[in-house]
Amino acid sequence: MKTIKQTIADNIQYKKLINAVLRKIDKDQIQDVIRSGANAGFNGFIYYPETFDFYKKNKKQILLLVNDLKEQLGI
Repeated sequence: MKTIKQTIADNIQYKKLINAVLRKIDKDQIQDVIRSGANAGFNGFIYYPETFDFYKKNKKQILLLVNDLKEQLGI
């Protein structure tokens, strides 16, 4: 199982976004997020106001991730 430090080291360009996610979720859910991502519906990422607020605070990092993904997929 990857640790938080390993996950950040493997994705250093997303360090700020990873830390923002970690601050938002319950600490007992961290390994679930590392294992499967946040798409399983974790506290703080369920309702629109929560996700919109998170987006507003982390817009630059989210767009960096989206653009990198877009390039990887050839879109």
